[in-house]
Amino acid sequence: MPDQIRQLAAIMFTDIVGYTAMMGKDSAKALELVRISKEIQKPLVEKHHGKWLREMGDGILAVSIFLNRFIMLS
Repeated sequence: MPDQIRQLAAIMFTDIVGYTAMMGKDSAKALELVRISKEIQKPLVEKHHGKWLREMGDGILAVSIFLNRFIMLS
């Protein structure tokens, strides 16, 4: 194990509250909300030196080694 490199990181996962219920009532509105959410979050993640890892439906996973800046983002 001496070859391992450890790195502290801040991990951020977001999702939209009530998304599943919203999809059942008005899927167009729910999808538009996901688009807007990503439009807002992605530039902020990048501005704070984060890395956009994955999108999962209404969820977003991002990570950063710049802990203080990224924690302030959340």
